[in-house]
Amino acid sequence: MKILCPILYHAHKNPHHRAIISKEETLSYLSLAKKIQSTANHFAKQGIKKGDRLAILAKKDLPTLITLWALMRLGAVTLLVREDLPLKGHKTTLLSPASIQANTTKLKKHFFDQDATATLLYTSGTTAKPKIAMHSFGNHFYSALGLLNK
Repeated sequence: MKILCPILYHAHKNPHHRAIISKEETLSYLSLAKKIQSTANHFAKQGIKKGDRLAILAKKDLPTLITLWALMRLGAVTLLVREDLPLKGHKTTLLSPASIQANTTKLKKHFFDQDATATLLYTSGTTAKPKIAMHSFGNHFYSALGLLNK
């Protein structure tokens, strides 16, 4: 099943509503969608494509969020890493979060495959040994919907 990008949905339906309020800035849905599109375009020009595995340092900031959404748009699988967990043994490239200015005026409609792998996350579970959990876009999307319905 395909899921329309929720950010694009709101960029068309509620373009000037606040989507993000962060330390760095406040963004409307339209501004956020443009930044994500510009970042995805930038990464695509660098050769990043569907199925590529890239690691980004998991920070709670706007550049990380935009980078994650841009990589998901391209179909790349993102490993979110913490500074204290090494990348040994993984075929990934560590990518710095992008600080791209929104320079696109045309937003492209985008649908996500709900079953496509979106992120890989380290988890220690009950063993205290790091393992990797795989999450699809559908996992993230329906989890967010569940939070909205509480």
